[in-house]
Amino acid sequence: MNFNVTQPSRELHNVSSSSTGGNFMIGAQLYFILLSIISVTQVISLGGVIKNVINIAVFVKLGFNETSNISLLTLAICDLLLTLWGTICINPGFTDAELPFLPTELAQLTGAGLSVFIFRCSAWVIAFISFERCLCILIPLKVKKWVTPKTTTAVMVAICITTFGLYNGVYWRWKFAWKFFREVTSLYWA
Repeated sequence: MNFNVTQPSRELHNVSSSSTGGNFMIGAQLYFILLSIISVTQVISLGGVIKNVINIAVFVKLGFNETSNISLLTLAICDLLLTLWGTICINPGFTDAELPFLPTELAQLTGAGLSVFIFRCSAWVIAFISFERCLCILIPLKVKKWVTPKTTTAVMVAICITTFGLYNGVYWRWKFAWKFFREVTSLYWA
């Protein structure tokens, strides 16, 4: 396939959309651009997953004697969850699969909710790390008595549970409903 940027191509690609249940046509240049963006995004996301797995392995190997290791491990786990689910959600193999539900709507619901939850968790963890560093400057000799690995672990767990509990109410207003298409009947989030 020859792509010429200056001369628009007349070749069209038939693209099916599982979320709308219909087909639509796009030009060859737009098709190439979309595939390029998806490919680059997948590679970057995969790199992020690998980076986070390495970070988690390093923090576990370093041990949990230092409070900063616990906080940074929490950040790495949050980032891994977000990057991994994002990689799955934007994968064309998942979004175009013949599944008994609409993958794009499920990905939008869970991906958007997960990203907000992870961003808020990460923000609170970063705020705790900043607070700990401020204490190190203000009272350098007493900070190890107050901020111990046990208290840091308790705070990290409390941050995740509280953030999830506060955001979990958003999911209570959605319900499963049947959506009928000529080709397939699917279950989706309403």
